[in-house]
Amino acid sequence: MSDDNGRPVVGLSEISDEVLLLEVARRRAGKMSGARLLALEDAAEECGHADSHRMMQVMFDERVATQDGTPKPCPKCGRRVWVRSKDRERTIRTMSGELSLRRHYHYCERCQQGFYPLDIELGLPEEGELSPKMTARVLDFAVTSVYAEAAARWSVHHSGSTISENVARLVVERAGSLLEGLDHQDRQATIRSAPEHAPSMLVVQTDGSMLSMRELDQWKEVKLGVIYSEDHHVPGSRDRRGIITEARYVTSMLGIDDFRLELDAALTTERALEAKRIAWIGDGAPWNWTLCNELCPNAIQVLDFMHMAQHAADCGKAVLGEQSPWLGIWTNSIVRRVETGAIDHLLADLTDIRDSLQPDATKAVDNLIRYYQTNAARMNYPLYRTLGLPIGSGAVESAPRHVLQNRMKLAGQHWSLHNAHRMAMLRSAYKTNGPDHFADFLLPIAA
Repeated sequence: MSDDNGRPVVGLSEISDEVLLLEVARRRAGKMSGARLLALEDAAEECGHADSHRMMQVMFDERVATQDGTPKPCPKCGRRVWVRSKDRERTIRTMSGELSLRRHYHYCERCQQGFYPLDIELGLPEEGELSPKMTARVLDFAVTSVYAEAAARWSVHHSGSTISENVARLVVERAGSLLEGLDHQDRQATIRSAPEHAPSMLVVQTDGSMLSMRELDQWKEVKLGVIYSEDHHVPGSRDRRGIITEARYVTSMLGIDDFRLELDAALTTERALEAKRIAWIGDGAPWNWTLCNELCPNAIQVLDFMHMAQHAADCGKAVLGEQSPWLGIWTNSIVRRVETGAIDHLLADLTDIRDSLQPDATKAVDNLIRYYQTNAARMNYPLYRTLGLPIGSGAVESAPRHVLQNRMKLAGQHWSLHNAHRMAMLRSAYKTNGPDHFADFLLPIAA
């Protein structure tokens, strides 16, 4: 290539991307001479958005230009159908800004269904104006903050872009609806796939939490389960609390029967039937053990150690008084005897002292005896330690706060059952996958 004077001119296609980008960067930097760092960062961010927007719009335009009027296969039945209407415009909001494209609309008479081949080819969502990536980003904000705060935080983290409170709400509604539309087994497998290897030991813990509902100012319980492999548990010590690095969280607001189905699906996905050993830890509530007997009859049932000790302390307060200096000795004595496996002798001694007590204290001792008798088979702590089983339900005791309450039990919040159930599912999925992989399960169905 040469100019009018015959001198050689290098075409843009002959310049490498690196050289071309470096020249653009130099020109932009020259316009910012003397600027401070904050201004430089703002300018660089704005340039990045502008460049990515141009690139994506060019790619959209090129894909639009490849459309022709030939029949395309119906996504439902595969039959090829002709164009019904050409150049229907659509605007999509992406992380690079708004993009527009014109696509051909095809209609299948057999299926009574219309479709846009270009939308399918590009992976555009069937509903809504947000791209899959932007949907995932909005969801991340909306499941961790109330909608108004999510919208405000969005503009801070994505300069030059805004979302409304209603957009955040609609994204959660759509994603929750899609997740809710799956059956129990498909939902759990979609949230997170089965582990590659069967666990050597699986730990199951269940509990409940209360949320404020709009209907008649009532409170409603959310059933919550935690399932994790012992391989993902870093035991605690005298100076450090234990850590669970990976777990599956399961929730339901639709009653114990629905929770049973959801938990069963989660256990199946976690390959519970292949586990060498299952430890089911509970606080003593009968429904915990009923679920265990139904879903994992071969599991080793363990009464949470802290609940065992707390019942001893509560009984001691009734017998000795809440301010008694002997209260610690009473509690520690009972706990030590339980830890050594001397439960039968302990129960006999408690029975012996009950008749010499005042009525309130007698009732407290009777309650403790009943609680220990009911759970005696679940209090073999020497054996559990020998087998390397956990004896605490701290994972599920803390789960209501970080899975549900941090988002769903804030000041002034009152939920409808419909919205609470969907948000609880999304929160449990978010905590199961973590923020880095939340979109891994959600994008295929939300997009």
